[in-house]
Amino acid sequence: MENDTPGTRMRNGSAITYAGTECERSTAGVFISSNTSMEEKDELPSKPIVADQEFTFAMSTSHVLWGGNSGCSVTATFTPKANETYDARLYTRGNSTSCELFIVDKDNHAVPFTKPAYSCVHTLNGITHNGIGWYKPIDWGAIIPLLLK
Repeated sequence: MENDTPGTRMRNGSAITYAGTECERSTAGVFISSNTSMEEKDELPSKPIVADQEFTFAMSTSHVLWGGNSGCSVTATFTPKANETYDARLYTRGNSTSCELFIVDKDNHAVPFTKPAYSCVHTLNGITHNGIGWYKPIDWGAIIPLLLK
């Protein structure tokens, strides 16, 4: 994952599996991996996946900022081949306004994949367009009364 969001207090990243292209819950488990307090360029641990079957997953980043939270995610489906190794790379750009996903094989060749219009990842703003960032400002009007109790 590569992230150019400045002024970030914390960067989080995750990779999540789904049972199909309609964002159905996976019976094999939900999280491939996740990490908090990520660097600008960082990796998530890899996991083996089943070959010769469609594989749907999402990569997501979220950022804790001083005035709110932001993030971006991409959901993709591809069919992995037996005895092959893949890297999924998520690049977040423009202060989390967009992100791009690339899947490459062990020889660094691009692997074709499809993606739906919307990401399967639920954000603080609900479901968002694939590859389009989101931002949720802190609601100080709701927080200050709690602090004054």
